[in-house]
Amino acid sequence: MADKSKLKKRLLEYSFILLLVAGIVLIYFAVAKEIAEIFRMSETKDYKAVKTYLQDFGWKGGVIIAILEMLQMIVVFIPAEFVQIAAGLSYPIYLAIPICVVGICLGASVIFLIVRFLHLRLEIMERRVGKIHNLVHKINKATPMTVIMYLLFVMPLIPFGAICYFASSSNISYRRYIIVVATAVLPSVLSSYVLGNVMFHTLGMGTSTFVWSIVIVAILMIVLLLTVASIIKNKYFRKGVQRTNWFFYRLVCLVIGIYFSFKVKINTKNCVKIKDKKFIVLGTHTSSLDFVLCAKAISPRSANFIANRFYVDYKKSRWIVRSLRTIPKSLFTPDVETIKKVLEAKKLGINLSMCPEGRLSSGGINFPLAYGTAGLIKKLGYPVYFATSVGGYFAKPKWRETYAKTEVEVRMEKLLTEEQVQEYTEQQIEQILNEKFVYDECKEYAKREKVRKGSVDVTGLHKIIFTCPHCGKEFTLTSDKTSLNCSACGNKFVFDDWYLTDGKTISDLYREQKKNLEKQETFDLQEKVSVKLFDNKSGQLIDCGEGVCSLTNDSITYNGTINGEQTTFTHTPATLQALAFSAGEEFEFYDKGKLYYFYPTAGDVVAKWSIVWDILQERKVYGEKEQGSRHI
Repeated sequence: MADKSKLKKRLLEYSFILLLVAGIVLIYFAVAKEIAEIFRMSETKDYKAVKTYLQDFGWKGGVIIAILEMLQMIVVFIPAEFVQIAAGLSYPIYLAIPICVVGICLGASVIFLIVRFLHLRLEIMERRVGKIHNLVHKINKATPMTVIMYLLFVMPLIPFGAICYFASSSNISYRRYIIVVATAVLPSVLSSYVLGNVMFHTLGMGTSTFVWSIVIVAILMIVLLLTVASIIKNKYFRKGVQRTNWFFYRLVCLVIGIYFSFKVKINTKNCVKIKDKKFIVLGTHTSSLDFVLCAKAISPRSANFIANRFYVDYKKSRWIVRSLRTIPKSLFTPDVETIKKVLEAKKLGINLSMCPEGRLSSGGINFPLAYGTAGLIKKLGYPVYFATSVGGYFAKPKWRETYAKTEVEVRMEKLLTEEQVQEYTEQQIEQILNEKFVYDECKEYAKREKVRKGSVDVTGLHKIIFTCPHCGKEFTLTSDKTSLNCSACGNKFVFDDWYLTDGKTISDLYREQKKNLEKQETFDLQEKVSVKLFDNKSGQLIDCGEGVCSLTNDSITYNGTINGEQTTFTHTPATLQALAFSAGEEFEFYDKGKLYYFYPTAGDVVAKWSIVWDILQERKVYGEKEQGSRHI
């Protein structure tokens, strides 16, 4: 019974298509002469003549346009844009777009009949469908055919007829097929309508106005197309490693460069030009600007960045970060996916760039490199370049919310040749990297003969300098634009334009408070915290619980609720290399692949917790050579 019902449905569907095609043939022969005349005009793209010709026919002109649209779906030598622009010039938008869509749907129905019912194979279509198959192979397998059709219709340089030919070969029903066709072609038809009207109405205004109008419309369409294509690619296509798009990369660098030019002057005179075909750049990480500075140093070459997974998935940044083909890395936890993607990038010869310290410098001085950096360089086999800056720390440090106007000097040198990477052992490479990544940007900045007058801004410095340099008390400091102020002893520490106070740099103050903490043999810190979980899918931080965090010589532990359930998890210095934090707000770390953010009631303590964890690392882990415990 079910088979008979299915057969009856099929017969009705095919009968409808046959009647439709028969009607199209009859109408075509009725206006064949007129269509031949428009074909002649299409060779010279004489839109004015076409407009006059169609308007003289009245309603028959709409029929001619619909049939032309149908024919261009089947015979690819008829330009679709010419037909759609002609329709836009001849009729108002509320008639032009439906006429074009009807014509496209008629052509799509004919193709459906040819493929599904007559089982014919058109050689000219087969060649184009082969390219579509290669593209669709990269799309996630779970993606339904309706979605695949929508994706193909918004992609450039794929003929609509070839898409319909491909879709007709699948098991999609005619009803869904024709609904998708009718709706998916609307952006293309609308853009042709707009372009045609712009061309027509500016043609009489002079060559300059006409050209600029076309250029502006074309740029807007290209930007819109790139945006849509990028969103589609990130959402539906398989997540393999791909080389960063050079055009998009340069565009982003240009826009960001213009934006920051009003805030920061970037000087790259001391950057060696990269001549190697493939390379990796390792950069210091003292400023939020470091990836911008690194891109400036690499220019005019480009590279895929290896960066914090948070920014790859974060709702506000993921579009642009993913569009730059950034390789994500989970900070200070084993991440097999990153290693696989880096090795995949090697096979493709993709250039790379990363900040191997893995976290933003607190005091303008270096942190230890992430475990496994040397091993990664060895496996990669690329020549290595080293990039650093002077002034970047003061342009946008982690403790200040705003940018300060200053000059940033970027320096880049070649650190290891490809031959040296292959020849040296992992231990030798690690030694070279550790020696190079010893820096003090504050002292380098203080050596400058001239700096911008009145550029000093230490607002927020108390978030990482929490110990009074005079009385030694903790968390009694506040900061304003030019000074740190202690509420306990009343001392005021004023900074000059070189960021010096009584001859001391910020890095000196940071080291001093760390030395004071190093004198303690045991630590027992506790704080009440609220907890947020980073959701990779939504790209947002979600409130998930509250409890108590404790830090001792042996471990850091959270004990409280997570999504309503009592939970405890612990990390030791052997399993967590560093305690990343946002100044004055929170610290974060991974547990079982999930990223948690802990917000203490007193936010200023997070810098102290991070320093204490660094001290425990230096006492118990840092310097060990057990390769099995090392990760990046």
